[in-house]
Amino acid sequence: MCSNRVLLAIAVLAVVVCFGGNVQAAALSVPVGSSSLFDTLDYSDSFTINIPGTNRPDDYHLTNDWGPPPSSAWYSVETAYNGLPAAEWGPHIQWHFMTGEGTTADLDEALVTTSPYPGNQNNSGAGMGLIGGWDTASFAYGARGSFFVQVDAIPHPNNAGSVQISAFSAQNSSVIAGSTSPDPGSLTVFFRTDGVLSPTISLYNPNPLIGEYAVKLDSIGIPASDTLWHNYAVHFDIPNRNLTFWVDEVDMGTVNLDDPILFWDGTGVTSVFTDFKMPNAYVGAGGYPIPDRPTWIDNFQVGGVGSVPLPIPGDTDWDRVVDGDDADILATYWQQAVTQGNVRQGDFNNDGWCNDLDATILAANWGDHNVASAVPEPSTAMLLGAILALGLFRRRTVR
Repeated sequence: MCSNRVLLAIAVLAVVVCFGGNVQAAALSVPVGSSSLFDTLDYSDSFTINIPGTNRPDDYHLTNDWGPPPSSAWYSVETAYNGLPAAEWGPHIQWHFMTGEGTTADLDEALVTTSPYPGNQNNSGAGMGLIGGWDTASFAYGARGSFFVQVDAIPHPNNAGSVQISAFSAQNSSVIAGSTSPDPGSLTVFFRTDGVLSPTISLYNPNPLIGEYAVKLDSIGIPASDTLWHNYAVHFDIPNRNLTFWVDEVDMGTVNLDDPILFWDGTGVTSVFTDFKMPNAYVGAGGYPIPDRPTWIDNFQVGGVGSVPLPIPGDTDWDRVVDGDDADILATYWQQAVTQGNVRQGDFNNDGWCNDLDATILAANWGDHNVASAVPEPSTAMLLGAILALGLFRRRTVR
């Protein structure tokens, strides 16, 4: 999946990005609720399941009847916190719950023989995990603009040593370009064990104008021969447009999406991500998409620092700024029935429509809410017309 852009980034990486060394104490497995990176969980899943006929104390959280489900089946995310709505992992066609024990919980027996459950050494979880054999499993999120996704994982040694953590803008999306539903609004971080492929950490978007960029070339401290559980994490900081990476809770560095050198677009002035909207609508994890070489994951958790911030009415992209970008969304869905309560489709009043009522809400909250004094007193009538004109104009000019 490497491209010319990856090679270019490799050439300049040592000059433009300074990453910390592996000098901190490493945590090889991070049980749910034990992260040192953030203090408040939003969702978690230890991928436990109660197998009939056994004494396992684990929770069985399959949404359909026991047994191999259809490809359209969804699975409940184990725990939602602090009043957040229940969530479900997307259709299992691209991944499975597995025990490696040859029971009916193994939803694809062929994968049991090629990649049995790797055991619990350095892992507090039960004898079960989720495997990504094709792509990234994901579920609806959207709770924060600054959030951490963290997971224990063991990549298949013959599978490019890859673990991936993703944020998506759309439901049921895929990471990889050329798949059935690549999400051009997604961001995926690839972690690769040492000595398999370079770079060891890279950032990927399936848009052919973006592709994959190297962000770390040297060791992440995990040799390809290592079959123990390790922990991988990414901080998605939408307001500051930063990504920070950790392996075993050791800081591997931070990049800014607007860096014109690291994410070179050919001009040296702007980044390929300059106009890119960092996503938070869906989050997930998985492995490189080779079906018979799955990546095992466990102890998935997503959260942030402090309580979930109250959303800003009219803010569709979670940057806490209500501006022309949000007006664009309103213009896109104007006078349409949308998913009820989906602010990314312009429904700010939870009535299932994007219309003048939502435009009024957007106008009343116009401004930068990262700076308390920047929120103006609403002048709704004048601002409403300007917002809609701006959004509709932008919409027409890009078609």
